[in-house]
Amino acid sequence: MHFPLLLIIHFLFACFIVWGNTYAKEKQTKTDISCPVIVSPHPRYAPSEIYQNSPFKAGEKIVYSVRYTGLLAGHTYMEVKPPIEYKGRWHQQFRTEVKSLESYEHIYRVQDVMESISDPHDFRISQFIFKQDEDSFFSDHFWQQKLLIFDHERCQVTEKISRKNKKEKVKNFALVHGAKDTLGMIYYLRMLDYELNIPQRTMVYSSEKNWWLEAYPMAREKIEVPVGEFNTTKLKLTTYLGKELQQQGDVYIWIAETPNRPIVLIQGDVKIGSLLFEMIEYVPGMQRTQEDAPNYVRQMR
Repeated sequence: MHFPLLLIIHFLFACFIVWGNTYAKEKQTKTDISCPVIVSPHPRYAPSEIYQNSPFKAGEKIVYSVRYTGLLAGHTYMEVKPPIEYKGRWHQQFRTEVKSLESYEHIYRVQDVMESISDPHDFRISQFIFKQDEDSFFSDHFWQQKLLIFDHERCQVTEKISRKNKKEKVKNFALVHGAKDTLGMIYYLRMLDYELNIPQRTMVYSSEKNWWLEAYPMAREKIEVPVGEFNTTKLKLTTYLGKELQQQGDVYIWIAETPNRPIVLIQGDVKIGSLLFEMIEYVPGMQRTQEDAPNYVRQMR
């Protein structure tokens, strides 16, 4: 399996639940999926309304330093993109990229990208793209793109995998109606109000499975990172497949108690060490008006 250190780092940040599944022993338990017969229609939003009630706005950019067992290994770049029209409806879109340090690239070079498009009403995922571009001292150049298209009415995910000089693979998987994706989930956590010791659970799709992600608010703490000092809410993240715990090691995030509510710190344990993400740059986004609509992105399907 092509799963080197920096890809683990990328997944820990952008896919909290993937790495837990990677290191956990494969279980036979499956989520019981029952697709609803009647689905209530979602409200339609104008482009200027997509991020209207969100702590993040289009144009927001955050950079995190990534340390593996104390050593700087790379950086992760998060961005809130302008609203995008997808299948006749306006959606929110997010992008994250992980890059290895130049000093590390003689051993391993990585420039991976994740992009997601989700419904602003409840963050259910509509489309997800994962692009891998990697070189290793120990292996040949690896390039792969995964395109996932979500059909919540049919409770189905269509996954298309493209690799260099290989025929495209297409597979279908079961989807829990209304599930979120791992990248959009990072932003969804910033939307919630937390009361200490009261956990909140959300269904997330990743790694061909439907998972429960539990966010447990355990403390209010003052945290200092390179961009400043913040009062934060500390959350412990835990993942479940059905009722069974599915991760090894603990994952904690600290959400700033400011109007924009960025995640300022992430700490996680992996099988062979620990990872730490610190916010080192923050650029807030801007709320756009209806007059800006012609400049928004359209994606016709």
